[in-house]
Amino acid sequence: MKKLLLVLFLLFGTLMFAQSDLEYSKITYLSNTEGWSPDSKTEYFKYAETNQPSSEITYERKNDEWIPKTKIEYEYYGGMPMGSEHFVWADGQWVDKQLYEHIYDANGKLIKSRWSAKSDNVWIAESQVTFFYDDEVETYREHQKYENSEWVNTIREDLTFDENGKETERVVSVWDGSEYNVSSRTRNTYYETGNLHEEFVDIFVSEIWEQFQMIKRSYTEDNQQATYDVANFDYTTQSWKPENRNGSTFDEWGRKFETLWETYQESASPASLGKTSGTEGTWIPTWKDVYSYEVATGIDNETEIVSEFHLANNYPNPFNPTTNISFILPSASVVELTIHSVTGEAVTTLVNEQLAAGTYTRVFDASTLTSGMYFYKLQTEGFVEIKKMMLLK
Repeated sequence: MKKLLLVLFLLFGTLMFAQSDLEYSKITYLSNTEGWSPDSKTEYFKYAETNQPSSEITYERKNDEWIPKTKIEYEYYGGMPMGSEHFVWADGQWVDKQLYEHIYDANGKLIKSRWSAKSDNVWIAESQVTFFYDDEVETYREHQKYENSEWVNTIREDLTFDENGKETERVVSVWDGSEYNVSSRTRNTYYETGNLHEEFVDIFVSEIWEQFQMIKRSYTEDNQQATYDVANFDYTTQSWKPENRNGSTFDEWGRKFETLWETYQESASPASLGKTSGTEGTWIPTWKDVYSYEVATGIDNETEIVSEFHLANNYPNPFNPTTNISFILPSASVVELTIHSVTGEAVTTLVNEQLAAGTYTRVFDASTLTSGMYFYKLQTEGFVEIKKMMLLK
């Protein structure tokens, strides 16, 4: 990546590297017989000047500690994404492992994306995708792998778009060594808003298209994806059978704070899956992603909104075992956010530090606590507010 950016510098001039800020974090919890247990965490950063993603770091949970696992760094030039460099955590340091590059023509049109792996401090090409156009419209993509010092075809994707530039069909063909053979296709439908609605995946068997999978999405009023449902086609009953789904909920500022993933089990009992609840033929929770934010993002006229201290209602409420607590600071303050039992005893402290003006969200994990009523208190210089919440296990 650094070599590619140096070439761009020599061709076009100065490259600008901006400071990056933590935008939000995501913790993934796995469902088990004991409830929800934290499994992994990802921190997402953005460039302060351009608001574009700058990097993301993933951690895994070991011995009740977050251990670094992988990191991705994104690079741009003139607002265009140039690719990303991928690292793994080894022996207490980040080691670069893979390189993903975008290559453009003189008109700024993407013509190739390439993956390389590092071996003995040298980047070795592994695979690439070449993009082909007709009258400025993309028509097909060709995938290749680097094998025995030459590029070998693997698959081809033929694309069809509607008058609005929305992809309506993608046909995938597999290279058999001498020619491409049609393998599958995906047909898309859209809402009037332009958001993707349905994806129908078909497979090509004995010269006939057969239904295979259906994916449906729904969105909030501000066009954020709220649900994602996957169903597979059952040839015995000639009907669609639910497979898995996820649903997202958002806080009062329109930011995603939780996505719950579920798997449909028609014949397996919950006990066989290591679950303590649910019945046969129902949706079984498998994992969930919980989001927290350092500063407000995507809020218009923030200086007008953040005009006074505010402690929001926690969500969800009731909860088990985690809930999100958000608050607004109109100015920099020393902030203390604490959790208390019904007797007034302090349970834990979520925040105790100086924070800049902005909107914040903290996740309260009550995995070790018993069911019942709890209180959360926000205290700053000249402001105190207390609200209650219910833990139900």
